[in-house]
Amino acid sequence: MTRYLPRAVLAAFAVLVAIAIVLTLVRHSTRVVGTNGVSPAEFVVTVPAGERACQAMAPAPRATRAIVMTVGVYGDQRARLRADAGTATNGRVVAARDGQLELPLAGAERAKRLCVTNVGSRRVELAGTATPPEHAAVVDERPAQGVFGVTFVRASAPTWAERLDEVLARVGYAKGMTGGSATGGFLIALLALTLAGALTIAWRTLRP
Repeated sequence: MTRYLPRAVLAAFAVLVAIAIVLTLVRHSTRVVGTNGVSPAEFVVTVPAGERACQAMAPAPRATRAIVMTVGVYGDQRARLRADAGTATNGRVVAARDGQLELPLAGAERAKRLCVTNVGSRRVELAGTATPPEHAAVVDERPAQGVFGVTFVRASAPTWAERLDEVLARVGYAKGMTGGSATGGFLIALLALTLAGALTIAWRTLRP
């Protein structure tokens, strides 16, 4: 029986590799598609009740459907916030809490400005980084102490299988080669063939 053990181990290894690949492809990836590059290090933007904080921004990634930011409401159970791309003011109002908060955001890929409105009855703090007044966010035209940080997220997290074309493109570009996903696919296929060849040679060498 022990003479078949090496081949059994090799077969089990191949099965585990196949299972790991399948599980990876069906696993959901991150919802994050980008940030505005501002760290939420401290509360630098104070938004009084009924007022709106706005700041300039580069257009967000096209997949953006919401933003995640760090806010301080000081335990106010009735705190409410709404985000918009600087034009529309009919975005969905979200109940706010201390810490990270997700706010729906439409039209972010065409926006040059990002605004957050305090729909509650008390002040709300937005976390970000301190800046000179000329570069800071404005609260009803008054300069704040800095700019608030945001993370752009998708509506839902896709699986790695759904992002396979993007992954292959990154593999291709990481090797400094042209061709994008086609090059990445070729490199992955070459790696798979190499592994399959190594397993085949090992299988034939380990004769019972």
